Amino acid sequence: MLCAVAVIMAVGVLVATRDGLVRGTDSEVYLAASDSVWEGEGLVVPFTTFTDRYSPDEAIAFGADVPLSQFGPGYPLAISAVRVSGLDAPGAARLLHALLAGLDIWLFALLVRRLTPNAPAWIVGAGVAILVVGPRGANLLFHHLFVASEALFVTLTLAALLLLDSAMKSDTTRDWTLASLVVGAALATRFAGAGLIVVAVGAALAASRWQRAVSVAAIALLPTAIFAVWSAAAGAGDRPIGWHPPDRFGHFFYETMAEWFSPRGRSWLTLPVLAAGLALVVIVVSTRRVPRVWGLCGAFIGFYLLGVLAAGVLFDHSLPVAGRLLSPLQPIAIAMLVAAAARVERLAPFLVVGAVALLALPGLRYTARLETEGVPRPPERRPITLLDSVDPSTVIFTNDPLGVYYDTRRSSRLVPRSDDVFTGGRNPDFDRDLAALTTLVCRGAAVVLMRGDSVLGVATEADLGLRRVDAAGTDVLLGCPAD
Repeated sequence: MLCAVAVIMAVGVLVATRDGLVRGTDSEVYLAASDSVWEGEGLVVPFTTFTDRYSPDEAIAFGADVPLSQFGPGYPLAISAVRVSGLDAPGAARLLHALLAGLDIWLFALLVRRLTPNAPAWIVGAGVAILVVGPRGANLLFHHLFVASEALFVTLTLAALLLLDSAMKSDTTRDWTLASLVVGAALATRFAGAGLIVVAVGAALAASRWQRAVSVAAIALLPTAIFAVWSAAAGAGDRPIGWHPPDRFGHFFYETMAEWFSPRGRSWLTLPVLAAGLALVVIVVSTRRVPRVWGLCGAFIGFYLLGVLAAGVLFDHSLPVAGRLLSPLQPIAIAMLVAAAARVERLAPFLVVGAVALLALPGLRYTARLETEGVPRPPERRPITLLDSVDPSTVIFTNDPLGVYYDTRRSSRLVPRSDDVFTGGRNPDFDRDLAALTTLVCRGAAVVLMRGDSVLGVATEADLGLRRVDAAGTDVLLGCPAD
């Protein structure tokens, strides 16, 4: 029965994305990196992104192979692995997400059974319904509709916790090695998975000896360490360490919890539902003998949130402690709530039925509509006629490098940023970068293509001070002001 549900989930992803996965800002980075890997060029992309901090001269020096630095390598490598099926990168990503969605159902059910071994099948099924549908529709399904690394990260996180639990029971080198490899894969997919390594090392210390903990840490960190060394050798930029607390942390966190635990238009239910769920878990854990996997799940939730907050404070002030970033916590929190309800034997039917009525039934309509209508198809590629006369050897600077790549498959570089994307303060090198870009344009080594208004923090046409050479619609080609 569980396998059938997993297959239905996988098919549901394929049906909802029949016109392709939804593509956002990060999507082109992952797909371009997959293309490069598939073509044997390594983890590189043909453009600089909104999170890169290169000067114009540094950006040009990379040629068409800018090293992937601010994004984990795990997801584009996974897409590339699926491409052996003969699909292109978008098609491979879609198939990958369908497979991951089906696997998530199986892993989630297994986690509920690890938390409460005698949980009845109907309670496990209720948990699956809450996980898949949710109070606002397309709960787990939502994370598999976008070309983004969260889909893979959720699967790896669930698998890692289950494997760590098995390793703690067996204390064998094989099981610890397998768990460490999956933890390492999760970290290499999203660097926010650092909290998972803390949990893995803590589990090894609790169940084995310090030598085991050292080996677990070494194996788990190895993939990301290799990637970091390669990135540094390739000249990739880093993220400066500073002190810049993320904006409106509490607001964004609450909004995400409302999406998980309250129906549309009923956000006021979020806090009562969370308080009741937390109280239930605390009562069960404190009054009953529970497996150690409860501690693993609780520790992961705590360390993951702490790690995300620390990353926002120290590395990236714009990091939203919300939405996709919290996606791995969702199945774990639901599994713990359902498993806790199953341990309160007499009240279990009332608790679970009430949870389904509040957290699943309200989202059925939206989920059904999503499956019927599908997600929006990717936008049509729009030829950029202004670039027809630009020599292929000339470097393109633009305020929309991802859009240029999507529409034309041409390499480009982002025009200078007026702010520092990580600290939120002014870019101290902005004036120098503008001057360097003007020099490159006047030397004939580069042209500037502006596509509509720049996003906040990216240089505008007025900032650049260059001369309009040609225009077509919202696209503007800029040249040397001295010409």
